Amino acid sequence: MAESSAARHGVPAAHAAKSAPSSPIQRLPLRGLFRIGHAPDIWYKAAVSAVVTIGTVLVTLLALGRLDLAVYCLAGAFCALYGHGLPYPARARTILGLAVGMIAGAGVAMATSALTHSIAVRVAVASVLAAVQKVACDASHIGPPGNIVPTFLTAALSFAPQQLADIPFHLGLACLGATLGWLVCMAPAVVRPHGPERIASARALEAAARLALAGQDPPARTRHEATAMLDAAWRTLARMSNRRSSAARIRHQLEHALLQAEAMPTDGPAPRRLTSWARKLRQNRPLPDELPSAATSSGQPHPTPHIRPAWRALLGALKPGSPLLPVGLRTLVGCAVGGWLSMAIGVGRPYWAVVTAASLFQANAALSWHRAVNRVLGTFLGVLLFTALIPVVEMGHPAMVAAALVCLLGMEATIARSYWLGTTFITPLALIVAQLAKVQPARELAIDRWEDTCIGAVIGVLCCLLITNRRATHRVHSAIAKVAEATTEALRLLETDTTRRGCAPPDHRTATHHELGRARHRLVGALMDLRQAADAAGGEWWQPHLSRRHVADAEYEGHLTLAALARHRIHLSRPTPTESVVATTDAGSTADLPVMVTGHPRQTATPTEERQVSAAADLPSSGLQPPH
Repeated sequence: MAESSAARHGVPAAHAAKSAPSSPIQRLPLRGLFRIGHAPDIWYKAAVSAVVTIGTVLVTLLALGRLDLAVYCLAGAFCALYGHGLPYPARARTILGLAVGMIAGAGVAMATSALTHSIAVRVAVASVLAAVQKVACDASHIGPPGNIVPTFLTAALSFAPQQLADIPFHLGLACLGATLGWLVCMAPAVVRPHGPERIASARALEAAARLALAGQDPPARTRHEATAMLDAAWRTLARMSNRRSSAARIRHQLEHALLQAEAMPTDGPAPRRLTSWARKLRQNRPLPDELPSAATSSGQPHPTPHIRPAWRALLGALKPGSPLLPVGLRTLVGCAVGGWLSMAIGVGRPYWAVVTAASLFQANAALSWHRAVNRVLGTFLGVLLFTALIPVVEMGHPAMVAAALVCLLGMEATIARSYWLGTTFITPLALIVAQLAKVQPARELAIDRWEDTCIGAVIGVLCCLLITNRRATHRVHSAIAKVAEATTEALRLLETDTTRRGCAPPDHRTATHHELGRARHRLVGALMDLRQAADAAGGEWWQPHLSRRHVADAEYEGHLTLAALARHRIHLSRPTPTESVVATTDAGSTADLPVMVTGHPRQTATPTEERQVSAAADLPSSGLQPPH
């Protein structure tokens, strides 16, 4: 019985037997340290934006003979790396807020450099800025490359020679760079105004099709990818502007496509149909006629997830018990100790130790350990690459600019595939930017970089081991409770819905449609938080025991309920208010189609499970129970 229960919840029996260790201490993993993954589908967008923005800055300064001002312009221009997955209205606001934060950090760093010559004070200020940037980027979900770019720029400016009278001029250069980066990131809106929404929806449809084709026992990675992609697509549509009728029509069609993907049949032509839809979305072709527009359907808008404003997310990250507080503390202590140790040893540029330590800290100790090993290897290879490029760099400023742009392109092409591979290009890029001021000989610069990286990596790993997140397990238990609460509320709505009898007026159907949509997004948000909390707790090396069975049970019940919500919402979105719950589709009756359960090893709900959800009155008070 124990073995079948473990297998039913996607936990191998041998692993389940080890789920109750006698000691809370876990070993740091070695598997997959240097794995190379697949490149994201739109990696080239950030690469092209960065090359165009930074290339324009460097070529302009080269023509003016003022490459020594490059670091100030780049303090704003690097915002071109961010926001490429967001709809353009949200992208405009996000990049603007990021640019303000980067320029404010640069101003504090320059003021520190102008007001004090104490290396210890400069390290302290750079460490505080690094911790603030880490918490802010993680809380706002700004996306790659995260806090690394702002931390590198502010740390470098903390040690750059500066005069108070020059700070306004240098901040103006940063503003010009940020303006250029903002314009470059927004330029594609002229050609494809709804490109990000199409790409996000295409990803979700492709992930749902892959899950449907994976069979009755798909890999856990495939199940989680489908859930995450669907949630990301809904959140992208929630940020979409509806001021124009064309935008409202496209949004309604995309929402209907996502709703169909949630109730995905596992046989027949349905997976191929989703793949065909995704292909048309990526190619910017007209959407399929089988997806109803607002003019041809009942016109009921689909509820979307609530997106918290960035300032609320930042305030929430500072509350007691926030999971980001231990990460911020690790960043502060690790950067400060690493920088001060580098200063004590006598390395020429202690701020590189600060940057290295700041780049290591992830959601848990295991991920930070992986990042540290990758950082050291990538820096070593990057120093070798920079050494090979020294003859090119010494040819003059034009060659230096060309080498920097090539390294920037290589960084964007590889950083998402493997961190050590991306760091191989980040290192020579950082050294070339530092070399623009001609502060040190190139070989001495490379040696300092290697020494500071090793110091920062060692201190960073030690901080992860010494500053543990002991509340991670408590966060998992809280997330399980929230999933159970959201599941119970969704089942209550399904049980009390009078539209099942086919006699409800259209206005009541619209209200019910909205309630079920909001219940769906609450449940999905709770499930995503649970998975994130469980992954974070599983990577901490010292934690109280956490039962994986409880997590699997909560995810099973939640995703089974999501399938029932998806079927009923499809029924409510149809134009005829008197049709029965089992609505007729082009392929037949929805009662004959198995429904995707994205969070469970089995991909489809059995007839017994469907009766458990559709007849909510027959369920026990504790909610759904996995069948034995």
